[in-house]
Amino acid sequence: MTYLGGVFQDGKLVINASAGPSEIDPLRAGYAKASPFPNMVIDNFLSPELADRLSDNFPPPDLASVSRISQHQYLKRGYRPSSLGEHPSVALLKAFNSKPMIDLLESLTGHQNLVADPDFVGGGFHEIERGGHLDVHADFNLHPQLQLIRRINLIVFLNRAWDQDWGGALELWPPDMRACAVSVLPIFNRAVIFDTGKMCFHGHPGPLKLPKGLTRRSMALYFYSAQTAADSNVDTATNWRNRPEQGTLASKWMLRARRAWRAIGN
Repeated sequence: MTYLGGVFQDGKLVINASAGPSEIDPLRAGYAKASPFPNMVIDNFLSPELADRLSDNFPPPDLASVSRISQHQYLKRGYRPSSLGEHPSVALLKAFNSKPMIDLLESLTGHQNLVADPDFVGGGFHEIERGGHLDVHADFNLHPQLQLIRRINLIVFLNRAWDQDWGGALELWPPDMRACAVSVLPIFNRAVIFDTGKMCFHGHPGPLKLPKGLTRRSMALYFYSAQTAADSNVDTATNWRNRPEQGTLASKWMLRARRAWRAIGN
């Protein structure tokens, strides 16, 4: 069973939903009740042909929009249409901003009047190298240009093979950060959908233990709607959190940074 397929018409990818009420209704019922915040995990989310096309057309490193080498985001690259030029991945990304995609997400989550982000701010394709990580965080929830509130994250993993010993599982954490509530291995064509909010903490904070030449790849799409009176704590900043054992790791990072700074004569 898959949830989204696609066909090429006049050289353009057209997305279509392939799931019906019997598949969608049970997922929607469980979404709002999920811990530590609304979320769902769907295997075989895309048709095999569509998943293969995304994987086969993943952008090369030289087309990255951003490359992160910081305490919170280490050895991470992001790819958005603004830097991809005529690369075929652009058409694939934009196809997922279409009405069939939005209709499916509204049916799965119960969120209504969703709007796709035409600029893919913070989204697009993501890639992290061996030794890299993404610390636990809650995302920004106000689009800097559209002034809409971010409601949903959709992540589709594009790793052809994944060994759990490599790490890289997406972790969902409660606000008190006492313990990880959900851990999701980044298996090929597995989708994770979850609410975006200032208390919706997630990441893959452990260093990746990948074989040389492999990276952790995914497609990340974010969906918005208009702000309401119920929305509070709205901003454009990312809220980073340490895991219980991570305080000493942050101190070690700062020590390494100071030593590197001195080494270049500052």
